[in-house]
Parts: sequence; C-alpha cells; structure tokens
Amino acid sequence: MKFTIALILLTLSLTISAQADQNIVPQKKLFYDDSNKFLHALTKATYHIDQGRMTIAHLWLRIAYEHAVSAEARKNIEKLNRRIANSKPYSIKFNFALSPSDNVNNGTNDEVVILGGLPFAIDNREKAYQGYVLDTSFLISYLMSQSARHRTDIVFQATSRTIRLSNQERQRNVENIRGSDFNQSTLSVGASHLLRTSARFTPLNLQWDIGKIWYGGNHLSYQLNTTASQGYYLSDRLVLRGAGSLRRTIRQDSSSNSSTRKNISLGAQHSILNSTKLTYDFIYEHISSSSATIHSNAIAIAANLELPGSKMIKPIIQFQLEDRSFPNWNALGTVRSDKSTSASLVLGFSKIQKYGFSPRISFGLQRVNSNVSMYDRYSKSAVLSFHSSF
Repeated sequence: MKFTIALILLTLSLTISAQADQNIVPQKKLFYDDSNKFLHALTKATYHIDQGRMTIAHLWLRIAYEHAVSAEARKNIEKLNRRIANSKPYSIKFNFALSPSDNVNNGTNDEVVILGGLPFAIDNREKAYQGYVLDTSFLISYLMSQSARHRTDIVFQATSRTIRLSNQERQRNVENIRGSDFNQSTLSVGASHLLRTSARFTPLNLQWDIGKIWYGGNHLSYQLNTTASQGYYLSDRLVLRGAGSLRRTIRQDSSSNSSTRKNISLGAQHSILNSTKLTYDFIYEHISSSSATIHSNAIAIAANLELPGSKMIKPIIQFQLEDRSFPNWNALGTVRSDKSTSASLVLGFSKIQKYGFSPRISFGLQRVNSNVSMYDRYSKSAVLSFHSSF
C-alpha cells in the first residue's frame, strides 16, 4: 500500500513597491492596545510605510497582529494590509512543499505484467521508488494598467520539482529515475487580463504565458499556455461558469514526445444557506501527441463542497472521477484505458492564528484502475499547510 505524507512548510505572499500611497497612514487610535510590543511594531510599520518600504512594513504589521489583544485591533491591521496591497503595482508569492513518498516516480510495485496472456518484466524506470519530492515556485506580478472595467498584469514565474531517492544504493543504480521527466524546472513570462463585461457576468479572465522547461536538468522544451474563463449569474446564489485552455509543449530531446493539450470545462457554483458552497465541473480533455503513452482523451467530473465551520474547524470535501483512454496504446490487442477516483478532506483551523497564518490539514485518497496492470496506482496523502488570513 502506497502512502505519501506531504508537508507544505510555508505559503508566503508579500507585496513590494517603490513608493507609498500618501493616504495609507495607520491611525494609532484605531489599533490602541496596552501591549508595548504591539505599539512598537505598529510604530515600526508606520515608519516603513512612510519610507515606501512596504515589504518590511508587512512584516512589522504581522508582528503587531500577533501581539494585539483585541479583535478590533486585528481587524484594522487586516484592513491596512489590504489597503497597502491594493495600492502597489508589485506582488510576490513564494511556495515551498516537501513530500516524502514511497512512490516518488508514480511507478508500480508489480514485478511482472500480463499482456495478451504473456508475462513481461517491468523495466526499472517503471518501478516505484521511495524518497521525497521538493516543489518550489516563485511568482512576481506587475500591474500594467487598471480601470473600473479592466486590470492587466505582467507575470513572471519560476518553478522547480526535484526527486530524491531515500536509498543510496538505488540512487546509484537508477540514475534514469533521478534524471527523468519527474525532475523539472520552468521559467515563464506572461500576462493576466481581467475584463468586466456586464453585471450579469463575472469578469472575463484571460491568461497566457510562454516559457522553457528543463527535464532532468538537461533536456530543454518550450511551452505555450493560454486560458480563458468566465461565469454568468443566474441568481445571487447560483453562478454558471465555463473555462477553456490550450497548451503546446515542444520537446527538444524527442519530437515524438511533443504534445498539444486542449481542455474545456462547464460547471456551476451554488451558495447555500449557512455558508455552505458547492461547486462542480464537467471536464473534457484531449492530448494529441506522436507518443502512444501521451496521446489520450479524458472526461471527468470534479466537485468541491465547502461546509459551514464550527468554532475551530472549517471542512472542505473534494471529489473527482476521470475516465481516460489511450487509443494509440495497443499491445497484443489490448488498448489502454484508465479509470481514476480521488477524494480529499480539507480541515481549516482559522481560529488558530500565528502572525496572521493559520494551519490547514488535508487527507487524500487516489485510485487508478487500468486494464494494463502496470499502470494501476493507489496512494494516500496527508498535507499540512499554512495560509495567510490577510
């Protein structure tokens, strides 16, 4: 049985600017508290706001938030942080995730598979290996223009995904795993555009980016992404929504692994009484490629149920079913077909605050049933993350 414990150590969002907005001046009477640490931190934040050093001001405001003893003081600090964030053109986000796993390469535990009634040994590259996955991402967005009807941002992003095997002997013997496509680094630049068309529609969200991908630290590929999404208000509590995306990947090491991915989704978002929210989407995906293991068609349904929280916990239930076929994968009369099921329970602890961050724990299950046994998968996960409340 495969088991994965994923630990997301920190999700941090910071905003920087060269100039401060003259209207952003924290009033001490709004934040009055008897704590000297609170007043000291607030004074420091005020000074750095006046000097235009917004990143440092954010940090001091988080310290002031931690030492405030009244709910009113915390709410005013949250408001001030939002005002600072909305007044500046720059935004920086950093994410870090460490995921120990007994199947870092999405492999199989089977030694032999049966195809057409005949046994075949599993290649080392297809076997499951223990280790951990390190995921990092760094994003910078810059506001180019904004009005009552639109907003345009330039976005720079860098990501890295690295696999490390836990057993030293395996590290020496399976270099093809550590240098495979599972190790990836990307660098991209693009734009995000929001357009408000009418009161009946949600803002039209258009995004595109172009970038480079390094597989295993060596093989270079190019990738172009475009996405569009928008919703329509049927009522105050029901929104219909749709999205489409196109991704073109051009591999430099092997043109047969190049691919074009098209994705379309239609769904709805329901706001129910007692702060309950239900969203669901029907998804169709087509990936065209010369590679039989990449070329595929899939249909899926995904649902997200956000339940009303208690004094300490706010639960979210997520579920997805997918049926994917590989029409060009044919071995001894067998055409590959995968059916996958995934479910997760997310528990948010918003009442537990530390410097404006609160913990979130999620538990997930995933099962892939394939008519080709080497592609059967089963995994469990537990994720601990920290999210900012402002």
